[in-house]
Amino acid sequence: MAEINNEQIGMIFDDATTLLVGGVDASNFQAITNDLKTVQADMAAISAGDGEGTLTELHYDVMEHQLNQEILAVSQAFHHTNDFAAKTINDIHRDILDIFLGDPNLVAEKGNAWTPLPPLATPPTPFADSAKQTTFLSNFITDSNTLADRALGGENSDQLINDLQHFVAQSDKFVMGHAQTTTVFNARFENEIGAEGTAGTAANSLIEGLQNHDMGEIAAAANQLITNASDVAGNNHQANGDTYDAVIQAATGSTAAFVALQGGNGHHDDHQSANVQNTGTDVGHHSDNEHHSDLASAAAHFWHHM
Repeated sequence: MAEINNEQIGMIFDDATTLLVGGVDASNFQAITNDLKTVQADMAAISAGDGEGTLTELHYDVMEHQLNQEILAVSQAFHHTNDFAAKTINDIHRDILDIFLGDPNLVAEKGNAWTPLPPLATPPTPFADSAKQTTFLSNFITDSNTLADRALGGENSDQLINDLQHFVAQSDKFVMGHAQTTTVFNARFENEIGAEGTAGTAANSLIEGLQNHDMGEIAAAANQLITNASDVAGNNHQANGDTYDAVIQAATGSTAAFVALQGGNGHHDDHQSANVQNTGTDVGHHSDNEHHSDLASAAAHFWHHM
């Protein structure tokens, strides 16, 4: 049996990309699902035995976890059980491609696969956060940085592990809670904020690194937490229209106290970071022109906002 390689995996991923162009229906649902499951299984196989401790291994973990989210969204799109499933697929599929093509070690093995998508049809528009989303995201940015900095600074304590576990659980509750609010927030940010998204995967990897005293894994996971927070922040605007630049600047290298996020069931964190502007009434519906936007091709209607 031939050894699995990243070019072969990429060809299967590219096939899923092509199938998704027309949307998910009875003619392609099973084929798309099979492609994504094969990509996931082959990624797990190719990275097995390498151990943790590098950013590339963490990237494999992130992509494998996000594929769980995409496979579920494909099923939801086919069965019409989630109005925002197409958005979820669009965002996750692009994010996986971005992760792979952003890792020099993986790019060196891509061969003629992992085909970049066409340029965006329209300039990206930052997501307009509501007041509660602004508060949560500001604290999420701060905690991502302070938790990472504590680990990079040499702290290895039960308290840090407990704080990381709380961060994962409450971030997931917040983003999943928005799945019930008829907004696109869940579809847009589950893969970055959720437990199986980048933040959850990186935080859990950081916990593993702390428990195993693996400095390589600690460094990779901590830096991924920081990078992810900046990526999320760059795609959003606060409820008052401001960027999150001041929040990021204040969080960078910060020794601020851990903010115990509260999420889920519509009861979100009411603690207002010092860097967050006070805002008015929560906004019920938000802009859905995010940075992971449409394909340029007019035929690729699945990728267009719906």
